[in-house]
Amino acid sequence: MKKILHMQSWHLITLLSLLMALWFGWQLSSSVKAGSLWNLKTKLWFWLAIAIPIIHQVYAVFFWRGELYTNWLSKKLKTKEKAFTFFRTFFFPLLVARPVSIILVSVANREQFTFGLSWRIPIGIVLFAGFAWMMYSVVQYFGMQNAAGRDHFYPEEYKNTTLEKRGIYKYVNNAMYSVGFLGLWFWAVIFASPAGLLAAAFNHAYIWIHWFTVEKPDMYEIYK
Repeated sequence: MKKILHMQSWHLITLLSLLMALWFGWQLSSSVKAGSLWNLKTKLWFWLAIAIPIIHQVYAVFFWRGELYTNWLSKKLKTKEKAFTFFRTFFFPLLVARPVSIILVSVANREQFTFGLSWRIPIGIVLFAGFAWMMYSVVQYFGMQNAAGRDHFYPEEYKNTTLEKRGIYKYVNNAMYSVGFLGLWFWAVIFASPAGLLAAAFNHAYIWIHWFTVEKPDMYEIYK
């Protein structure tokens, strides 16, 4: 249990601090709250875009740490493959829900910035290009199964292996978090949505909390 909860007090403290900063940002400007989509106010879409990454990352912590240190799901389902398949069944839909929720809140809160398309399109191209390069590298070199945390289910296969250094990983460490999450900012910029930008900023900051409090210490355990 001690290993499962390692650094999770910091996870909770930093998450609460981030939510407090988010609430302050939400209250700061009326433009963040403006607009609606399908007769539902921006406020609903915004807090949905905040809830989804929290659910996603807590889900990952629960199953990654539980499987890495106790194999409880593998024992329950009899095999590691069944356990990993079960985990992926919900992991990937939650992952997809993150950009979808950003799109929804950005559409609801659209055109609240004064920046014209002459600014938005070039910035959007840069953001999307970074995201596209990251996705290509993940699919081509890193693998979607590894992106889902396969090493937590099969740590014996990863012990003493080297980290991926092809594609974007040759130039950027942890490209999924540093560059990949620029794809969330893309939608907020294109739709000129301050609420979308705030939600994208939360997503990007919170994934780094996940890195420092969950994934990085787990990598020390798995890769030695």
